[in-house]
Amino acid sequence: MGLPGQFFGSAEEFLAAYRPNSHSVACVVVDMRLPGMDGLALQQRLASQGCDLPVIFITAFPETSIAVEGMRKGAVDFLIKPFPMERLLETLEEAFQKSRRSQQNEALRQHLSTILQTLTFRERQVLTHLLKGTEVKQIARQLFIAPKTVLKHRLHLFEKFGLSNAVELVQMIHQAGLEEQILAEVSSGNLV
Repeated sequence: MGLPGQFFGSAEEFLAAYRPNSHSVACVVVDMRLPGMDGLALQQRLASQGCDLPVIFITAFPETSIAVEGMRKGAVDFLIKPFPMERLLETLEEAFQKSRRSQQNEALRQHLSTILQTLTFRERQVLTHLLKGTEVKQIARQLFIAPKTVLKHRLHLFEKFGLSNAVELVQMIHQAGLEEQILAEVSSGNLV
């Protein structure tokens, strides 16, 4: 695979040395039974710190409930020792793909957040309604503006985001994971 690896004697040692780098593809391969903090606790600690590194668990003592919990919390796989090297390599490739997607989504999220900051109040209102699937005439009625004005604001949104239609806009915002944040502005009273 050509990627460097680092080895640590414990989860605590890893946490002390780990420095998030959004520009590198990475994953964590962790034994479920470690001295001190176990693999699930490490996964939970990483998640609580906002770290979405893909995790691969390995163990010689499989317990279904633990495997289910780890997978439910987003583990890439749960490998039972002994396992074939090919299986580990396939699982690593899957984890690296997940890491790449996460990086791409983070870059998209940052790019879209920058664009969102440039939107006018009215453009944000129209965007919020587009995310909810509201039709142009309904948006116009709810915002007390003409449908042509809604279309004008919608066109400005397309231009700012570099897109050609509402479906692309909604998909891009959903992919970046910003939909809830934008819609939350409505419930918090920031937008109508």
